[in-house]
Parts: sequence; C-alpha cells; structure tokens
Amino acid sequence: MGLSQEQLEFRKSGWGASEIASLAGLNPWCSRSEAILRKQGKMEPIPTTPAMERGNYIEPVIGRWFADKTGYKVVSLGHKTMRHPEHEWMLATPDFGFHKNGSGIIDGIMEAKTAAFSQAAQWGKTSIESPTDSIPPRYNVQVHVQAAVCSANMDMEPITDVPVVSLVDGEFRMYKVKIDPEVNGILIDIGKEAWDEVVSGEDPTPDGSKGFSDFLTQKWPETREDILEADADGIDLCERLNLLTDKIKGLTEDKTLLQQNIKNLLGDAPGIQGTFGKIWWKYAKSTKPVAWKAMAEDLLNDLPEEKQAAVLDQFTGYKPGIRSFRCYFK
Repeated sequence: MGLSQEQLEFRKSGWGASEIASLAGLNPWCSRSEAILRKQGKMEPIPTTPAMERGNYIEPVIGRWFADKTGYKVVSLGHKTMRHPEHEWMLATPDFGFHKNGSGIIDGIMEAKTAAFSQAAQWGKTSIESPTDSIPPRYNVQVHVQAAVCSANMDMEPITDVPVVSLVDGEFRMYKVKIDPEVNGILIDIGKEAWDEVVSGEDPTPDGSKGFSDFLTQKWPETREDILEADADGIDLCERLNLLTDKIKGLTEDKTLLQQNIKNLLGDAPGIQGTFGKIWWKYAKSTKPVAWKAMAEDLLNDLPEEKQAAVLDQFTGYKPGIRSFRCYFK
C-alpha cells in the first residue's frame, strides 16, 4: 500500500529514508536540489507512477515469498512512519518486520522492491542460501536509514543487516545489506546539512539537473523589458559559458568525424562489434505518416466560409510562450 495523506503530511517534517538517496546524489530521477525544493514546497511532489503503484500492490506477495523461503514470521508494521528520537528530521516507513522464533518480538525489518526488465541489470547475482548486497546504491542508502530509525524506535537489538527481496523482471531475488555504522554517520551528516537548507527557506544552489531548470522557469514566469548589465560575476559566468560552448562545438565536430569514419568502415554492414560493445547503423522501418495539417486544411476549405471560423475556434487551444536561453557571443 502507498502512504496515506496523513503520512505524506508527516513526511514534510523530515527526510524519508528513500529521499536521502537523492541528497547523496544516488537517485537518477531526483537531484539534491529538487528534493530540497520539494520539501520547501517550491516544486510539486513527485507524482505516483504506474511502477510505484504496481510495487505497492505486489509488496504483500513479496512478503509472503520471504516468509515461505526463510520460515520467519513476517508481520506488517502498518506502514507506520517513524521518527529518529535524536535526529528528528530522519524518518522511515519500513515495509515489514519479522521474527525468527515465533516469540512475537521483532528481530529485524525487510524491504520489498520490484524492478522491470529495463532496470534488471542494476540488480546483481545472489541466492537464497548466500544473499549478496548487489542492489542499486539508492536502495542501500534507504535500508541503512531505515535500520537506524527502526533500531532507535523499536524494542529490539540494533539492526545489523536488512534482507531486501526484489521481484526482478518476474524473478524473486533475495539480497542482504550489512549495516555499516560509518555509512550511517555519513548519511546523517548529508541529511542534516540538507535539512538545515530546507529550514532556512533559501533556494539550493544550481546543480545542473533538469528539475532545477524547471524550477527557475517556474520561479521567473515573466521577463521585464530592459536587459541586465553584467557585473564582474556575470561577466565571469558568461565568459566561462562562451569557452565551454566552443569546446562543445569542437567535441561535437570530432564526434561527427568519428561517426563518419565508422560509417565508411561499415559500408553495407548493419553494425560492428568488439571489446567496446556494439555499434549499429541500420535503416529504420519505413512508415507512411499522415499529413494531418494538410488534411485538416483541405477539409476546412470544403466547408462554407461562414462555418470555417467556428470550426477553427473549436479546435484552437492555448500554448504559452517558452522562455528561450540563447547566446550571441562576440
């Protein structure tokens, strides 16, 4: 199951275990600056995707599989979000708890994941008998934080390892992450520094992510008429961009030259392979696209003149202008 509205509100008061991976630069879908901006309420939350929804439905099945394979009693923790008593900004919502001897006392926590074919390569080899920790780094961070929060909140010995069961491209796989106190110390420093930025209310520094570019467009939706006269800092930034643009142009030309030489080498062969991997140069399948604009204009011209304006109005929408970034260097 997903987080309730109450839990989502609670998570605004700290970093969830999965969010700290973004702060550490390990989440390919959310940068550090995006995580801070979302926590400050300056960007919209990440919407629930079909993959996230699928994972929520499959979690109970993964829990039962883990119970069958280990003989442990797996219990739902009610998707309760816990707060670390010392580091109050550190939150965690573990998937399952388990106990080994039927005593009813929780011995540990277990994390359930799903991975489609496109992500299968991120999950390494493992086995039920000898589970490895070859999971994506972002999930390693997540279970480290969960272990720290749960150990401080639940009546149990400090968690030393966390089983992670993932349904990878239809195959159940069991992993085990050994909790490293030194890693948790680093994550605490990373989380504390980022939370201080959230509390300050100041915008994070740009980080080159698409999300930050989207934020800047959202922050400055309109432009004034007069152009800004550059000061020393502005001149430095723009001159550095000029130099980098020249370098990119040269590298792009070098890349094109190499591509042309490889194409010449290939001739009529569809590709080439070697220790580097594979390179393909193949024709795409031919298609017959419909010229929709021309068709619409032709159909419109067949209508009486007095009806054309009404039809155009019916199918005319609004497209806001785009703020373009263009450089004209001397």
